[in-house]
Amino acid sequence: MILKLILRTLGDGEFEGLIKLQRADGEEDDTELFETVWDEACSSPEGATIVVPQCNYRLKPIIFQGPCKSNIAFQVHGTIEASGNQSDYKKDGKHWLVFDRVENLVVDGGGVIDGNGMIWWENSCKVNKSLPCKEAPTAVTFCECKNLAVKNLKIQNAQQNHVTFKKSNHVQVSNLTVTSPEESPNTDGIHVTDTQNIQITDSVIGTGVTVNGAKFSGTTNGVRIKNMAAVIAINMQGGSGNVSNIKFQNIEMNKVTNPIIIDQNYCDQDKPCKEKKSAVQVKNVVYKNIKGTSASEVAVKFDCSKTYPCQGILLQNVNLHREGDRTAKALCKNVKLAELGVVSPKCP
Repeated sequence: MILKLILRTLGDGEFEGLIKLQRADGEEDDTELFETVWDEACSSPEGATIVVPQCNYRLKPIIFQGPCKSNIAFQVHGTIEASGNQSDYKKDGKHWLVFDRVENLVVDGGGVIDGNGMIWWENSCKVNKSLPCKEAPTAVTFCECKNLAVKNLKIQNAQQNHVTFKKSNHVQVSNLTVTSPEESPNTDGIHVTDTQNIQITDSVIGTGVTVNGAKFSGTTNGVRIKNMAAVIAINMQGGSGNVSNIKFQNIEMNKVTNPIIIDQNYCDQDKPCKEKKSAVQVKNVVYKNIKGTSASEVAVKFDCSKTYPCQGILLQNVNLHREGDRTAKALCKNVKLAELGVVSPKCP
């Protein structure tokens, strides 16, 4: 095992440890190497940068445990691939890579995190009806992290979910490409659970997005699909394609302006914007178990494209009213939707 530790001056006498992993071929188990590197970085009082070079690494389930003594940058330039041996997951069958209770963490580098999920898909009850249904690991989990940035990565072929943010705060997610084959079962793109102050921007997600268990208080927007970042936003301007297979569920709103909004005609300037024909289709979006108060008269707004109307929108058990027990309204243009359970306000 070879580690390279370089101390470099950042200025004013501060140092940051640069830890570069040895090169690997992806054929051997590199878990112990990563554990050693993480322990070195996490215990450094000056902060550390872990560099995963441009080669292949194979890992069993691993927890990058915090809290750490200082900031950590985790730069993935190569490929990190999951072990394909299901027996390696006997201790914890729900997770592969976990960052737990780490503050001031940046994970980036332009590399690939590959869940190597084929063996899990083949043994899924959704693919083979004769098999019992079992949970498969989430590829990357961030649990109880604070001041977290995850960017410039390709995360692919997850065993089940690709990325989960759980019980975290102040999270910036950008320039992610999340993909898996169309026939892969339950390979959701991003799950957000009990997490506050998260922005997801400039990302391509080819599998689905679920936001679960969030709470909003006094924010400008709640759950929003539009062309710019919001509290939780799916970006869609400047190209063609679709935004689909998204679920917002178990969400509480407290005095939130625009609690539920799809806006394909967003204008961020004082003068009226020139009308553009959107080439983006929004479809198959579920809003389930969302309740609370709206600071704006319009609590539900679907302002969809004339060219590509929103389709497959489902409102299920949505109960929003204006603060002060006043009646809220819904504004719905160019949208095909269905309702289940109690829904208020309703589209006219």
